[in-house]
Amino acid sequence: MIQKDFITDEYVEVQLAVALNPKIREAKEKLETLRKRFVEFNPEKVRAQPALARSSGTGWWLYKTKDETLEVLQADRLETPSNIIWGYNDRSATYDMGVDFFNLISPSANPAQIQLLNQCGHAPYREYPQEVTDLMVHFIGSVNN
Repeated sequence: MIQKDFITDEYVEVQLAVALNPKIREAKEKLETLRKRFVEFNPEKVRAQPALARSSGTGWWLYKTKDETLEVLQADRLETPSNIIWGYNDRSATYDMGVDFFNLISPSANPAQIQLLNQCGHAPYREYPQEVTDLMVHFIGSVNN
């Protein structure tokens, strides 16, 4: 059962107010202008990673950080305890992606675990806030003992 009791009238009103804030629209327009400049001035990077040309939001400027992070993970240099909490029914980041990510970090992260939440999409912390909190507290407690 998907927990939706966090979606109250007040929550919807606040989210709507944020979405309608002129500063949000202004920020989106600025980000889009910067993305277009990035594409214009970095054709070699866009050819190497075509998704950069159409990436909305912040993905286009985080590509370098993502690549550097993947290099660390692929070199088995992640030594930080890692607890992945993944929505099994996430349409944008599928279950297989979560398992692949776990397989990437588990050789070097100690300990590493993955928690799959059934009937859960992209935001487990919103859909199951108590369960996610419990999983995090338990993991942190097990690492600290």
